[in-house]
Amino acid sequence: MNKAIEKDKRNMNTGRFVHTSSNMVQHVRNIVEGYKMGSLRALAQEPVQNALDAVREGQGLVEVEYRLLRRYPAAGGLCYLLTITDSGTTGLRGPMVSDEDLEARHFKLKPEENWAAFEAQGYTKENEGALGSRGQGKAAFLYHSYVPGQTRRMLMLYDTLLADGEYRLGMRFARPVDQRRSPPFYNEEAKAIVQDDTFQHGDELSIPLGLAPLRDIGTRVIIPYLAEEDVPKLRPDNELGRWLQRCWWRAIQLGKLQIRVVDDETGAEQTIEPPAWWQDMLREKGKPKQSGFWVDLPDGGRACTWGELPLDDGRQIRRLVILHSDALEEDEITKDHPEFAGIQILRGSQWIETPGARAYYGDLIPLNKRAGFRGFVEFGKQTDSALRAAENSQHDGFDARGIKGKVVRDIRNELVDRVREFSTKMGWEAASQISTQQVTQREKTTLTRFLETFLNPNGRKPSPSSPKGEEEGTRLLWNCRLDLDYPDPDCARVDWGQSMCNVYVEVGFEPSEDLVGNANLILEWVDAAGEAQEICRRENSISKHWGKDRVQKQFELGDWQILRGKASQEHQIECPEPGECRLRAAVEYRGMRAKSAARTVYVQTEPPPPPEKNLVTLSISATNISRDQKRIDHGEVLQLQINARNRMAEAGAFYFVATLADEVFAKDLPVELEGTPLGTKHPK
Repeated sequence: MNKAIEKDKRNMNTGRFVHTSSNMVQHVRNIVEGYKMGSLRALAQEPVQNALDAVREGQGLVEVEYRLLRRYPAAGGLCYLLTITDSGTTGLRGPMVSDEDLEARHFKLKPEENWAAFEAQGYTKENEGALGSRGQGKAAFLYHSYVPGQTRRMLMLYDTLLADGEYRLGMRFARPVDQRRSPPFYNEEAKAIVQDDTFQHGDELSIPLGLAPLRDIGTRVIIPYLAEEDVPKLRPDNELGRWLQRCWWRAIQLGKLQIRVVDDETGAEQTIEPPAWWQDMLREKGKPKQSGFWVDLPDGGRACTWGELPLDDGRQIRRLVILHSDALEEDEITKDHPEFAGIQILRGSQWIETPGARAYYGDLIPLNKRAGFRGFVEFGKQTDSALRAAENSQHDGFDARGIKGKVVRDIRNELVDRVREFSTKMGWEAASQISTQQVTQREKTTLTRFLETFLNPNGRKPSPSSPKGEEEGTRLLWNCRLDLDYPDPDCARVDWGQSMCNVYVEVGFEPSEDLVGNANLILEWVDAAGEAQEICRRENSISKHWGKDRVQKQFELGDWQILRGKASQEHQIECPEPGECRLRAAVEYRGMRAKSAARTVYVQTEPPPPPEKNLVTLSISATNISRDQKRIDHGEVLQLQINARNRMAEAGAFYFVATLADEVFAKDLPVELEGTPLGTKHPK
């Protein structure tokens, strides 16, 4: 038996709740409220994804059960529990890993150490992506627990039965400081706690349980004290079941998955099944054709299946199915983000997003045909892998920007072509004629010039001058933009073991012909003490393109993991001290920093609250109007621009006193302008 497990068992009578530094309540809310379709989609999506990721070798079917139970706490009243149980999985294997052991191993978890990964101790597994779904799943569980009290608190329990017969029970409590039981309860003690009517947590909280221990290898998560408003949605044939169908119907249809929703109070039960329109559609034998295979549906509708549609870079669409039936009615939970009415993009038999019939294909599908429009598209392993790299951490959308987003753009373009083909075959040409109106060349030129001016992030070009380090007459203007995805989309915090994902840098310069030689791109990590270390360099990667006035260069720099211990691999950053850090991209041109951009990263630290806005703000700029410079020589015209904002409810009189510093003038003669009232009339 593993020595670490034996050590945990010896200490089980002295186990306690250990603290971490994070505000778990706020962290969970930030994660789950980042799901654009709501928290129930997160609850329907993340636990099942965790189970499929942990499928046991040789097991063909993973089963997941959502069970709603009514309980009566010792303090009185009524509460509900939700249990989510998976079987056909490995369970939460591996020991409870101590901080000392982790530090000796450079904060790495082994692939089979699922228990430590589930407890989200801020570390990642070897040979796995830095952003697993366990962290998202834990947040989805905790978010739906409303522990009684004056402050927002959350609670979850989790038990697991392993292949060797071992039984464990763990607990996590957010009050709002994060606490977890260390070590967990084992075997008979764990089973006794689960079966007991109440588990007492100190003097402040009793947790009603009264559950049967697990009989099959797998994992169960227990969410006590559900919010009252969520209980009806969690019953069979309600909102939870609808989300489960949307997310997992294809995996169910292919025989990979079975999901049940059970109401222990009423005895009602729902087995999730694919939507009726996909159940009833006739199937073509063998591989679908690139040219499309058309079938007439029993309800009078029509459907077409395409297969092996080529994309760029050797990727392809394995199967695309589109159907329409006037007998189908709109079946959407949310109004802002389509679920069925469009083409569902599936990755690994899991629904991620739906380009909608109205937003994406509105010029190809008549208004009265959109409610009955359905489709789905799926891919092979290579394209699935590319899509995963462009997928957001909530698994409910794709980022179509940059190099990683190219596969998303290719897929969307191919879908538009197939919808156009489908529309023509269905006789919907009238809808598409609106989008093919011709414009004159003069209109195109005018529109192009307007967009180029409007979208230019640098404004007007400066007049020819000689910035330091460049030749006379050069007027090269640089722009640099740095984007990344944080683990929590609403917070700039990154804990040890987590990653900054999809780091993307875009460099622009104009005019192209004035670039002498090439420029380098540098990516740096600046720690909390202000010390910078270069983590990536692209030599001579920025160069001119003949015939283009303005050139933009994109860099897809991947994911970067923050480690407390030693960085032993590429794309890892050693950061032993918590605090406010920065990821910085810089353009190096002719030995000098021409432009840079940075993003703040709070390592193992809560970001500060946003600053309060001042009631009155003022900004002043001074420019030499004749030379577009800050230096003013004798006889030249000084242009002052003053911007003031009054956020108070009432109007007020303001006085400006402007002092021009010595270095502005050719001669060291400071000038002071006395303040004068703006007047008594003020805009309401």
